[in-house]
Amino acid sequence: QGESGPDWPLPPGVRGLLEARIRRTGEIAGQVLAAAAVLGRQFDFDLIRAVSGRSGEETVAALEELAQRGVLAETRSGEVAFRHEQARRVAYELTSAGRRRLLHGRAADALAARDGGGALAAAVAQHLRLAGRDREAVAWFLRAGTHARALYANAEAVDYFREALGLADEDLGFLHEEIGDLETLAGHYGSALAAAS
Repeated sequence: QGESGPDWPLPPGVRGLLEARIRRTGEIAGQVLAAAAVLGRQFDFDLIRAVSGRSGEETVAALEELAQRGVLAETRSGEVAFRHEQARRVAYELTSAGRRRLLHGRAADALAARDGGGALAAAVAQHLRLAGRDREAVAWFLRAGTHARALYANAEAVDYFREALGLADEDLGFLHEEIGDLETLAGHYGSALAAAS
Protein backbone atom coordinates (compact mmCIF):
# COMPACT_ATOMS: atom_id res chain seq x y z
CA GLN A 1 0.00 0.00 0.00
CA GLY A 2 1.30 3.45 -0.88
CA GLU A 3 3.65 2.15 -3.59
CA SER A 4 3.42 3.72 -7.04
CA GLY A 5 3.21 0.55 -9.12
CA PRO A 6 2.88 -3.23 -9.21
CA ASP A 7 6.61 -3.97 -9.51
CA TRP A 8 7.68 -3.29 -5.95
CA PRO A 9 9.24 -6.40 -4.38
CA LEU A 10 7.02 -8.43 -2.09
CA PRO A 11 8.22 -8.82 1.50
CA PRO A 12 9.06 -12.52 2.03
CA GLY A 13 6.25 -13.02 4.54
CA VAL A 14 3.62 -11.58 2.18
CA ARG A 15 4.89 -13.63 -0.73
CA GLY A 16 4.83 -16.75 1.42
CA LEU A 17 1.22 -16.02 2.33
CA LEU A 18 0.23 -15.59 -1.30
CA GLU A 19 2.07 -18.74 -2.35
CA ALA A 20 0.39 -20.76 0.39
CA ARG A 21 -3.04 -19.44 -0.61
CA ILE A 22 -2.41 -20.31 -4.26
CA ARG A 23 -0.92 -23.75 -3.58
CA ARG A 24 -3.96 -24.74 -1.49
CA THR A 25 -6.31 -24.43 -4.45
CA GLY A 26 -7.74 -27.57 -6.03
CA GLU A 27 -6.32 -28.96 -9.26
CA ILE A 28 -8.92 -27.43 -11.58
CA ALA A 29 -8.90 -24.10 -9.72
CA GLY A 30 -5.11 -24.10 -10.05
CA GLN A 31 -5.39 -24.59 -13.81
CA VAL A 32 -7.93 -21.78 -14.10
CA LEU A 33 -5.73 -19.55 -11.94
CA ALA A 34 -2.70 -20.20 -14.17
CA ALA A 35 -4.77 -19.24 -17.21
CA ALA A 36 -5.95 -16.10 -15.43
CA ALA A 37 -2.38 -15.14 -14.56
CA VAL A 38 -1.39 -15.44 -18.21
CA LEU A 39 -4.34 -13.31 -19.37
CA GLY A 40 -3.54 -10.41 -17.08
CA ARG A 41 -5.27 -8.42 -14.40
CA GLN A 42 -8.84 -8.61 -15.79
CA PHE A 43 -10.72 -10.87 -18.22
CA ASP A 44 -14.18 -12.16 -19.05
CA PHE A 45 -15.67 -15.58 -18.39
CA ASP A 46 -15.60 -16.88 -21.97
CA LEU A 47 -11.95 -15.97 -22.33
CA ILE A 48 -10.83 -17.66 -19.12
CA ARG A 49 -12.87 -20.75 -19.99
CA ALA A 50 -11.28 -20.97 -23.45
CA VAL A 51 -7.72 -20.44 -22.21
CA SER A 52 -8.00 -22.78 -19.22
CA GLY A 53 -9.47 -25.53 -21.38
CA ARG A 54 -12.06 -26.40 -18.70
CA SER A 55 -15.82 -26.75 -19.16
CA GLY A 56 -18.17 -23.95 -18.24
CA GLU A 57 -19.25 -25.65 -14.99
CA GLU A 58 -15.66 -26.40 -13.99
CA THR A 59 -14.65 -22.81 -14.70
CA VAL A 60 -17.52 -21.41 -12.62
CA ALA A 61 -16.65 -23.70 -9.68
CA ALA A 62 -12.97 -22.78 -9.94
CA LEU A 63 -13.70 -19.05 -10.05
CA GLU A 64 -15.94 -19.37 -7.00
CA GLU A 65 -13.19 -21.20 -5.12
CA LEU A 66 -10.62 -18.57 -6.08
CA ALA A 67 -12.99 -15.79 -5.02
CA GLN A 68 -13.50 -17.48 -1.65
CA ARG A 69 -9.75 -17.63 -1.22
CA GLY A 70 -9.53 -13.90 -1.89
CA VAL A 71 -7.47 -14.23 -5.07
CA LEU A 72 -10.05 -13.19 -7.68
CA ALA A 73 -13.17 -11.05 -7.57
CA GLU A 74 -16.01 -10.16 -9.92
CA THR A 75 -15.98 -6.58 -11.14
CA ARG A 76 -18.96 -4.26 -11.55
CA SER A 77 -18.85 -4.86 -15.29
CA GLY A 78 -19.26 -8.60 -14.75
CA GLU A 79 -15.67 -9.48 -15.60
CA VAL A 80 -13.25 -11.25 -13.28
CA ALA A 81 -10.10 -9.63 -11.92
CA PHE A 82 -7.23 -10.34 -9.58
CA ARG A 83 -7.69 -8.56 -6.27
CA HIS A 84 -4.01 -7.54 -6.41
CA GLU A 85 -1.48 -7.46 -9.24
CA GLN A 86 1.03 -9.07 -6.89
CA ALA A 87 -1.19 -12.16 -6.60
CA ARG A 88 -1.29 -12.41 -10.38
CA ARG A 89 2.47 -12.13 -10.56
CA VAL A 90 3.03 -14.84 -7.95
CA ALA A 91 0.53 -17.15 -9.68
CA TYR A 92 2.34 -16.58 -12.98
CA GLU A 93 5.73 -17.31 -11.47
CA LEU A 94 4.44 -20.51 -9.87
CA THR A 95 3.26 -21.79 -13.26
CA SER A 96 5.82 -23.91 -15.10
CA ALA A 97 7.45 -22.45 -18.22
CA GLY A 98 5.94 -25.16 -20.42
CA ARG A 99 2.42 -24.53 -19.15
CA ARG A 100 2.85 -20.77 -19.56
CA ARG A 101 3.80 -21.24 -23.21
CA LEU A 102 0.77 -23.46 -23.77
CA LEU A 103 -1.56 -20.97 -22.09
CA HIS A 104 -0.11 -17.99 -23.96
CA GLY A 105 -0.77 -19.90 -27.18
CA ARG A 106 -4.38 -20.53 -26.19
CA ALA A 107 -4.79 -16.89 -25.17
CA ALA A 108 -3.45 -15.76 -28.56
CA ASP A 109 -5.85 -18.05 -30.41
CA ALA A 110 -8.85 -16.95 -28.31
CA LEU A 111 -8.08 -13.25 -28.73
CA ALA A 112 -7.34 -13.64 -32.45
CA ALA A 113 -10.82 -15.11 -32.93
CA ARG A 114 -12.27 -11.92 -31.39
CA ASP A 115 -10.12 -9.43 -33.30
CA GLY A 116 -12.09 -7.73 -35.99
CA GLY A 117 -10.34 -4.49 -36.87
CA GLY A 118 -6.95 -4.92 -35.25
CA ALA A 119 -7.70 -3.53 -31.78
CA LEU A 120 -6.56 -6.78 -30.15
CA ALA A 121 -3.63 -7.38 -32.49
CA ALA A 122 -0.96 -6.20 -30.04
CA ALA A 123 -2.24 -8.51 -27.30
CA VAL A 124 -2.38 -11.43 -29.73
CA ALA A 125 1.18 -10.70 -30.87
CA GLN A 126 2.51 -10.53 -27.31
CA HIS A 127 0.89 -13.85 -26.39
CA LEU A 128 2.24 -15.46 -29.56
CA ARG A 129 5.74 -14.21 -28.76
CA LEU A 130 5.52 -15.62 -25.23
CA ALA A 131 4.20 -18.90 -26.68
CA GLY A 132 7.31 -19.16 -28.85
CA ARG A 133 5.30 -18.78 -32.07
CA ASP A 134 7.52 -16.04 -33.47
CA ARG A 135 6.56 -16.30 -37.14
CA GLU A 136 2.88 -15.78 -36.29
CA ALA A 137 3.79 -13.03 -33.82
CA VAL A 138 5.54 -11.08 -36.59
CA ALA A 139 2.34 -10.98 -38.65
CA TRP A 140 0.31 -9.82 -35.65
CA PHE A 141 2.85 -7.14 -34.69
CA LEU A 142 2.60 -5.86 -38.26
CA ARG A 143 -1.18 -5.81 -37.91
CA ALA A 144 -0.90 -4.01 -34.56
CA GLY A 145 1.46 -1.43 -36.04
CA THR A 146 -0.80 -0.81 -39.02
CA HIS A 147 -3.80 -0.40 -36.69
CA ALA A 148 -1.89 2.00 -34.42
CA ARG A 149 -0.68 4.04 -37.41
CA ALA A 150 -4.28 4.35 -38.67
CA LEU A 151 -5.19 5.82 -35.28
CA TYR A 152 -2.21 8.23 -35.43
CA ALA A 153 -0.68 6.41 -32.44
CA ASN A 154 2.69 6.70 -34.16
CA ALA A 155 4.91 5.90 -31.17
CA GLU A 156 3.02 2.66 -30.58
CA ALA A 157 3.18 1.83 -34.29
CA VAL A 158 6.97 2.24 -34.24
CA ASP A 159 7.23 -0.04 -31.20
CA TYR A 160 5.15 -2.76 -32.87
CA PHE A 161 7.07 -2.53 -36.13
CA ARG A 162 10.36 -2.78 -34.21
CA GLU A 163 9.03 -5.87 -32.41
CA ALA A 164 8.22 -7.41 -35.79
CA LEU A 165 11.73 -6.65 -37.07
CA GLY A 166 13.30 -8.18 -33.98
CA LEU A 167 11.39 -11.45 -34.35
CA ALA A 168 11.43 -11.83 -38.13
CA ASP A 169 13.64 -14.49 -39.70
CA GLU A 170 13.23 -12.91 -43.13
CA ASP A 171 13.99 -9.53 -44.63
CA LEU A 172 11.34 -6.95 -43.78
CA GLY A 173 13.18 -4.02 -45.33
CA PHE A 174 9.95 -2.15 -46.07
CA LEU A 175 9.50 -1.73 -42.32
CA HIS A 176 12.63 0.41 -42.05
CA GLU A 177 10.99 2.90 -44.39
CA GLU A 178 7.74 2.75 -42.41
CA ILE A 179 9.60 3.38 -39.14
CA GLY A 180 11.64 6.18 -40.74
CA ASP A 181 8.47 7.92 -41.95
CA LEU A 182 6.84 7.65 -38.52
CA GLU A 183 9.96 8.90 -36.73
CA THR A 184 10.13 11.84 -39.14
CA LEU A 185 6.51 12.73 -38.37
CA ALA A 186 7.41 12.70 -34.67
CA GLY A 187 10.41 14.96 -35.29
CA HIS A 188 12.91 12.26 -34.34
CA TYR A 189 15.18 12.88 -37.30
CA GLY A 190 18.17 10.99 -35.92
CA SER A 191 16.04 7.89 -35.37
CA ALA A 192 14.50 8.32 -38.80
CA LEU A 193 17.93 8.39 -40.45
CA ALA A 194 19.05 5.36 -38.43
CA ALA A 195 15.92 3.43 -39.44
CA ALA A 196 16.45 4.20 -43.12
CA SER A 197 20.14 3.22 -43.12
